[in-house]
Amino acid sequence: MSPRNPKSLWESRRRQGAAAGRTPAPFVVGVNRSGTTLLRMMLDAHPDLTIPPETHFVPELIETAEDGATTPEALLATITSQREWGDFGLSEEELLARFEALDPLTAGGALREFYGAYAERIGKPRWGEKTPIYVKSMWAIQSALPEARFVHVIRDGRDVALSIRDRATKEHPIDRIAERWVRRITRARAQASGLASTLRALGAEVVELPAIRVEPRIDSAEVAAMVEGLHAYALVCLTSPNGVDLLFEAMAERGFDARALANATVAAIGPGTARALRARGVIADIVPPRSIAESLVESLREVDVEGRPVLVARAAEARDVLPEALAERGAQVDVVPLYETVRGDAAEEAVARARDADYVTFTSSSTARYFDETVAGEWPPAARLVSIGPVTSSTLSELGHPADVEASRHDPDGLLEALLSDAASR
Repeated sequence: MSPRNPKSLWESRRRQGAAAGRTPAPFVVGVNRSGTTLLRMMLDAHPDLTIPPETHFVPELIETAEDGATTPEALLATITSQREWGDFGLSEEELLARFEALDPLTAGGALREFYGAYAERIGKPRWGEKTPIYVKSMWAIQSALPEARFVHVIRDGRDVALSIRDRATKEHPIDRIAERWVRRITRARAQASGLASTLRALGAEVVELPAIRVEPRIDSAEVAAMVEGLHAYALVCLTSPNGVDLLFEAMAERGFDARALANATVAAIGPGTARALRARGVIADIVPPRSIAESLVESLREVDVEGRPVLVARAAEARDVLPEALAERGAQVDVVPLYETVRGDAAEEAVARARDADYVTFTSSSTARYFDETVAGEWPPAARLVSIGPVTSSTLSELGHPADVEASRHDPDGLLEALLSDAASR
């Protein structure tokens, strides 16, 4: 990390982009009927910038490119098989020749060739993108195209819902449209890393390597039964903001809202989880001083759980410290996985850049393990490793790479504070 004057950040990025031939590219995303088309028309009117029609193939192309045996023909087929292909006015032969010239053949390289070919046809030097549904794929796109700059258009959800209803060819219940708007906005905000944004604002050159991604499991029969019985729990424990978001999504899909938690004592593992609950209209009754399971166990000592039903809603692979401690006190514990964390999809270019990092931050044990897999054991030789807390630090030590810095507050804000303090002392 190399701190610079925030006022010079954009100029520095512009110079770096020009030197690398990668000028920042605007990606307009959002929910349908939010005004993304209007913004696309405004941007496309600029004499130096063109925004093609909606593409829809980018996430699929990125996934195809991650196959080590992929070919230029396979990437081309991903694009030309879309019904929108004819809207671009490009030659299959020309685009294939561009892909064949890439060495190595990567998703980022192929996408730049596609957008570049379209911009050349239009006669403009710069390109961007506008496909609203990419709001769900920002991490993957950012990994493949570090120059992407996302413009998330948010229109009042009531107006969006009415606009969709009025233009629909078949009936769309207004409440379902509104729920979809909420889910899209929530997921998009979850993808926007506050830590990365803050570091960039301070002048750091940030490489976001998605070591993990969240796979929801809220369609299971187990989750459905849990939601139907929420009113019966005496204590509900939530161990991450992701868990909060997915619990409320599962509740909304079955017609429930925050009132389903009215009978329970609600415990959040840390301030981030408590903030996620507050955003849903629920004030956590218990938030431990340290964002780890052991601290939550201590904070729950005064809560009577003997013989009472308790819900621990969490990730599938979480440690069993909390449910085991509650069960030892006589609680009837239900552990319900709302999601699992799996290895993220990192582009080769992002991995290569990560190996030259000065600092690497880890927000969980999962990120540490999957980072090790992602870099194939080739950790950045000069990087200082910053851990969010003792559990993550323990995992780093098990991997043979002890943490150089550990946050005293086990949340993203504490992680940032620890990193900045270390950087300032060196």
